[in-house]
Amino acid sequence: IYLKPRIYYVWIKKASELLLGSHIGYEFNQKTKISDVYAAFYVRGGIERNTDAAIFAVGFDHNNWNFCFIYDYDISGLHVTTSRSNAFELSVIYIRPETFVKRKSVPCMIF
Repeated sequence: IYLKPRIYYVWIKKASELLLGSHIGYEFNQKTKISDVYAAFYVRGGIERNTDAAIFAVGFDHNNWNFCFIYDYDISGLHVTTSRSNAFELSVIYIRPETFVKRKSVPCMIF
């Protein structure tokens, strides 16, 4: 069982976004096809903007794939003016296996 706090910050020109949260999960042994299951909670805001969303996620890792189901819940107050401010999201990520280059020596003549 693990708990991984997370901070994501993005700043482009005058726009910024900050996610604060944590993953709690369980890593299985290497004999299972699903290696990891987790749940996550984040709060989204920014440096110069109000907190606008609470994000809930559940996911798992299978071989080199990560599958995650996310619910983005509006906490800014905009849900009063629109009925479509919350969102369901699905994330599918392929993680390339690490490749290691074997060191090759270059033959040099000794003088």
